[in-house]
Amino acid sequence: MRSVFVHLLYHLLLTRIIYGSGVTNGLRWVRVNLPQYRKPGELAQLQCDYDLGNDTLYAVKWYKEHEEFYRYVPKARPQANSYKVEGVHVDMSLSDNAKVVLRAVSLKTSGLYSCEVSAEAPSFASAQSEARMEVVCKS
Repeated sequence: MRSVFVHLLYHLLLTRIIYGSGVTNGLRWVRVNLPQYRKPGELAQLQCDYDLGNDTLYAVKWYKEHEEFYRYVPKARPQANSYKVEGVHVDMSLSDNAKVVLRAVSLKTSGLYSCEVSAEAPSFASAQSEARMEVVCKS
């Protein structure tokens, strides 16, 4: 319980450092939720939860090891695009502004994944979160 409290306190302080100590009605937080482990050939759903407050979504971008592989922009046509990154195969029919589904993961899919959420004007706020996923062979 204490570690959860320390973790929440850390994020609160970090948010105050990034966004300042004033009260904001805009983008409040971003949290990545993805499977820690997957076996080769499985699907992997990467979830990006966020609270825009009163802001309007500009874009959601996904990165593997800091290389962009998926972008969702509500005002663009098409709204979603995927980009070539080794080991990452996006199922576009199952992906949207809140989740990205990867097909047939392989050992090359392992890595650090991050989701970045950006708000429209006037705030132009941006925040991101990251987590690691490993694809492992069962021994």
